[in-house]
Amino acid sequence: MSGELTENIYKAIFEHADMGIGVVDSKGNFIAVNAKFQEMMGYDAEELYRFTFADLTHIDDRTENLLLFSEVIYEKRPFFRLEKRFIRKNGDILWVRVTASPIKSYEGSLSYSVGFIEDISDRREIEEKLRENEKKFRNLLDHAIDAIVIIQDHVFKYVNPQMTSLTGYGKDELLSASCEVVLGQGEHSVCEICRRRLAGEALPDFYESVFSHKDGRRIDVEIGACKLVFSGRPAELVFIRDITERKMLEAERLKSSMLESVGQLAGGIAHDFNNLLTVIMGNTNMVQMKYGSEDNLLHFMKNIENASLMARKLTRKLITFSTGGFPVRKKCSLSELIESIIKSEFPDAKADLKLYIPENLWLVKIDPEITGQAINNILTNSIESMPDGGTVEISCENFSLENGDEIFSLLKKRGKYVKLEIIDHGIGIALKDLNRVFDPYFSTKDRGSEKGMGLGLAIAQSVIKKNKGVINIESHPGQGTMVTIYFPATGKRIET
Repeated sequence: MSGELTENIYKAIFEHADMGIGVVDSKGNFIAVNAKFQEMMGYDAEELYRFTFADLTHIDDRTENLLLFSEVIYEKRPFFRLEKRFIRKNGDILWVRVTASPIKSYEGSLSYSVGFIEDISDRREIEEKLRENEKKFRNLLDHAIDAIVIIQDHVFKYVNPQMTSLTGYGKDELLSASCEVVLGQGEHSVCEICRRRLAGEALPDFYESVFSHKDGRRIDVEIGACKLVFSGRPAELVFIRDITERKMLEAERLKSSMLESVGQLAGGIAHDFNNLLTVIMGNTNMVQMKYGSEDNLLHFMKNIENASLMARKLTRKLITFSTGGFPVRKKCSLSELIESIIKSEFPDAKADLKLYIPENLWLVKIDPEITGQAINNILTNSIESMPDGGTVEISCENFSLENGDEIFSLLKKRGKYVKLEIIDHGIGIALKDLNRVFDPYFSTKDRGSEKGMGLGLAIAQSVIKKNKGVINIESHPGQGTMVTIYFPATGKRIET
């Protein structure tokens, strides 16, 4: 092929190429540019010859571009490829990909460099929009109320800050662990359901599950999940909402509804039974009056009378449980009420009842008669939990919910309360029984006429609730039990 033909071919390629081509000398001055590059930059050839490539390069990209160019000119590298920004004649930014190679002279020296310039503005615009969308998406996830994770291959690929708060694990701990460590194992675990969904099973997008906090606490959660592509592969985007408190409230409402139903039944039976007892006791008294001199008969009648009195006491418990005694609330001194209960009901108790009452304790607004019955029931349980004797500590203190130093979850209404604590050091209550202690007719004691009927704490809870108070029980087997009660206070103090 002749030199003239070769030159014509190269000239045709240079002029009609679908990408910009520019030739610069060793100082970076343009000495040749094709039509496409002129079109891309908005300059004609004569204008471009007055510039170096650095003059038209965005200032943020200039240093890197000059360094690479220098390395090519001085034969430290055979070529370079760079994505950079040119400034067009109208001031717009043009994103390009430059591939530059050296051109040797006939003598073999490196005097020039040719650059092939591809317009990548559209691609960069798409990438920038994707980055912006990803930033917005991540910002949305990071500031969501719910915990949000991306799970792929049983591993967390993304966790938002709420997930770390919910589980107690740090972000690095979550991202380095299998999701089964945190979300649990088994057929109904979140991880297993995610795996099955990704495998193509038709499973619901919304469901409830359970997993554990880092400290071992149970967390009830509501799950919403959808499939997505993460790093080019299928994954699950999982929304996790903590519904532990809601579950507790639902259980509390269900228990309250059950107690109300049982209470209505108990109340009806108690009233009818009380009427029958009135007849039995009345006739017993008549027989005693008529045949009182007969010792054997008197003995049997006394047994009947004692049993009837015990039955009447039981009916009063049932009526108190069913109605709360229709409380007539008034201002009164809780300390005086407790002192009178100890004096009248437990004069010969095996346990040592220690009372700690501060000065100027606020008055409470309760029905003292039925509240006294509730406190009596609790004290009875505490004493009976220590058959060999011991100490029951009874303390009162003023408590204001605004303090924030102790927030009892059931105290929804802010205000002033008097806090009563009754602590024993008895046998305690097993964890499996702790949630049932307020159920009517549930008892850990032996069954009998005197104890083990399972109404004491049920009555106490019913009475305290109807007096606008709340009760909570903490217990550990072998260590004892603490009953905490909050009664609404009037805010006024007892004058000493």
